[in-house]
Amino acid sequence: MDNEFEEAVNQSNYRAIFENQKEKLKEILQGQLIYSYNGGQFKLNILLFSEILLYLGEGKMQHTILDMHLNPIRINILEDFLKEIRSRHAEAINKYTVEVAKLKKSRQIATLVQLDLEDDNEE
Repeated sequence: MDNEFEEAVNQSNYRAIFENQKEKLKEILQGQLIYSYNGGQFKLNILLFSEILLYLGEGKMQHTILDMHLNPIRINILEDFLKEIRSRHAEAINKYTVEVAKLKKSRQIATLVQLDLEDDNEE
């Protein structure tokens, strides 16, 4: 009976640490999906991509858009801006995917705790 209880506690601890580490990864991802440009901050998501594509489809080469704080920010070269934000978005998603895979492979509490989940961009 004691072994069953101990195993249940270990499994519970593992699950709690796993979920905690996964939340930490989500927070890092959210930070990596913020892009600063020309004094503004933009959330890299499908809405931003769509807005830029809409303006490009209309033949616009530059345009002023609102950042995440509703500040008007002039985008001087829309095509270059789109390439940069899509690249950064893909990079952040790829990093997140790799780190989540590491978490899923970790089957013991000690390896979960030892995973380096720090944001590479923090200084």
